Amino acid sequence: MGECAGEMVSQVDFGFRDAESAAFEAQLLLEEGKYKEADHKAYEAMLTAAKTLVRIQHPDVPNDPGTIVSEFRTRFVETKIFWDRFHHGQFGNYLFNRHENPDTRYTQGTAHQVAEEAQLFIDAAHKAHAKLLEQSQKLF
Repeated sequence: MGECAGEMVSQVDFGFRDAESAAFEAQLLLEEGKYKEADHKAYEAMLTAAKTLVRIQHPDVPNDPGTIVSEFRTRFVETKIFWDRFHHGQFGNYLFNRHENPDTRYTQGTAHQVAEEAQLFIDAAHKAHAKLLEQSQKLF
């Protein structure tokens, strides 16, 4: 926990801020025509958001992408915490697909898709975090 402008800022807030920053950088790289870099930065954004959630339950999760993705799948997708009422597991699949089968053509279209998916993934991560907070408040 940190303090910023008189408010308590959690590690989750820092993690999501870092993910959003990476997603923004991916958009800038995309606009500059640096498609491979944009793809990698968007993937980094998704990994950061996933790791942020995983750290809530597993604070010592390693920085290894395979471990992050596996822990995220087990702790958040299989438990349906990271789940959308209308889109179901679609947003989690963005991370899984990019992690397991990256499109290495790195065209404007492929980079744009990953950058858009990263933003949707981060939005879904915020919702999953809110769901976790709501569930924990019901326990008390």
